[in-house]
Amino acid sequence: ADDYLIKPIGNKELVARVRAVLRRAELPSSPGAKKEITYSDGFLTVDVAERKVIVDSERVRLTPIEFRLFALLLENAGRVLTHQQLLEKVWGWEYVDDLDHVRIYVWHLRQKIEPDPTQPRYVMTEPGVGYYFQKAT
Repeated sequence: ADDYLIKPIGNKELVARVRAVLRRAELPSSPGAKKEITYSDGFLTVDVAERKVIVDSERVRLTPIEFRLFALLLENAGRVLTHQQLLEKVWGWEYVDDLDHVRIYVWHLRQKIEPDPTQPRYVMTEPGVGYYFQKAT
C-alpha cells in the first residue's frame, strides 16, 4: 500500500492524493528504467541518470530539490513550464500556490549553473508564466 485515506475525505484531498500517487508512479523504479536525459554544450554538462552537473569543468552539487527542478526543466527544454506545473511536480500539490518556492530555487539554481546569473542563458523566465530551459546555440 502506498497511501491510505480516513473517511470522511474532501474532494480536493482525494484528487491531491491520487495525483501524488500517479506522480510517484511515473518515477522510474529501477536504474534501467531511467530516462536518458543528458545535455552538454562545452560549458554545462548534465547527466540526469548519474545526477551529475558539471559547470566550466567543475562538478556542481545541487540539493535534491534543485536537482529535481533542473531535471524537469531540462527534460522539457524549450517548453515553458508554469509556476503551478513546477510546484506540483517538484514540491507536490501542497505548494501549488506558493510561487516564492519556485523563484527562490530558480535563483539558487542560476547561482550554481549560469556563467552570469544576472544575465541567464539556460534557465529563462517567461514573465508572469513560468520558466524554461534554453539550450545553448
